[in-house]
Amino acid sequence: MPRKPKPVTDAQRKARSQNILAFNAARGNRPALKSGIQSAAVQSGKVPVEFPDAKEINAEVDALVAQIVADLGGESEVTANRKTIIASQRVVLTVLALAQRYVVREGLVNRRGKPHPLLGLLVSYVNAARLNAVSLGLERRARKIGPASLSEYLESRSATPAETDGAAQ
Repeated sequence: MPRKPKPVTDAQRKARSQNILAFNAARGNRPALKSGIQSAAVQSGKVPVEFPDAKEINAEVDALVAQIVADLGGESEVTANRKTIIASQRVVLTVLALAQRYVVREGLVNRRGKPHPLLGLLVSYVNAARLNAVSLGLERRARKIGPASLSEYLESRSATPAETDGAAQ
């Protein structure tokens, strides 16, 4: 049978309250920040200045968003629906940058030796970034490595006979 917890006294409640107030005052009444991905500012797509590397993260995300807009043909070509997806992508990229720096700084495993819970969240955000890119029409395309047909290959070989003769000798 489970034990019944001891009742909390009024003195204990008062002591808890005073401890919390003292702790918050010691931190300047700022919320506890670890990775920072839950903060309201991050959820709007910008990293607050009190976070480490905030300026660099904001610059990286701004550059990526600008590149996405350029890939879509520029600001004038982006529809309202796509602007919404791009705004969502900004938040996702910001969270990914913060989480990535946190994992690099703190490690992949927590103090108990288990994978850090932030890794599961990272997977979710990476998938969201991929889905946003696909919905924007920015899905991955295979890069053309060689000629597409035999005739293109033969043309490329006949265009550079001097190079092949030197290599054969």
